[in-house]
Amino acid sequence: HNMNGLIFYEDEETARLVKYTGNEAILTLPDNYNGKNYSISNYAFYNCNSQMTVVIPENITSTEEFEGVAGIIVGFNDYTAELYGVIIIIDRSGSMDETLAVGTTRENRLWWAKQGAMACLDPDILSKTDYIGIMTLDSYNEIILPLTPYQQEAKILAAIDSIEEAGGGTIATNALNSARQQLLAQKNINKYHIIVITDGDFADLDTAIEAAQTNYANGITMSIVKIGESDTGTTMSLRLAAAGNGGDPDGNLTPYEKYVYRDDNRIVLNMREIIKNLR
Repeated sequence: HNMNGLIFYEDEETARLVKYTGNEAILTLPDNYNGKNYSISNYAFYNCNSQMTVVIPENITSTEEFEGVAGIIVGFNDYTAELYGVIIIIDRSGSMDETLAVGTTRENRLWWAKQGAMACLDPDILSKTDYIGIMTLDSYNEIILPLTPYQQEAKILAAIDSIEEAGGGTIATNALNSARQQLLAQKNINKYHIIVITDGDFADLDTAIEAAQTNYANGITMSIVKIGESDTGTTMSLRLAAAGNGGDPDGNLTPYEKYVYRDDNRIVLNMREIIKNLR
């Protein structure tokens, strides 16, 4: 019997899920089949999407051999109504090569941006059904890692670590537009957020503001982690944050200061706080 791509075998007393033929990124299994509890075949999800998340109700039985088949992420009782997609955009323009001292550690701004991005991956805050994407911006933009389930933490960390200096300018518009397209295309998430880690000296502020406003109109909010002490960069970041959170970038920016994190001594803590505040 086929139920939305789930193939069941049923006799008078038992039911068994034997195969899945659909392509959902997050699949929540039913509590029962025709009023019966059911078991799951070890190979029910064999050859499915390796990034797939299967959410199994507590009353449904499976086997140790089933868990992890074909790289599938299995979330036992881990479904949440709020499924977040977060894209982290890291500025790797030439100015991000400037040295920044935090405590006794002296590294360039890009190094600190990467440490902050890694700090977002907090298992006490994120659910395995949340998605993280990694991008960079300079004179161009690049998708380093498409939206990926948080459960694949090692893959996300490796993507962040792979980012190297590129030089160039600080152009945000195309990156913000690309992030929107990726988030809205991921149909199994319902909360969207963009985090930009930058020194804030945007060369395309006017069009970046328009992109941020379009994002907000599509339900996508934004936070900015501002690195460095540039007053111009701070003002630009505040204007962009206002546009990305429903405000007037030419009006009173004070209410939007909470979306711009600008304490260089708290870069790592600030990134974790942004993720925590999403909940």
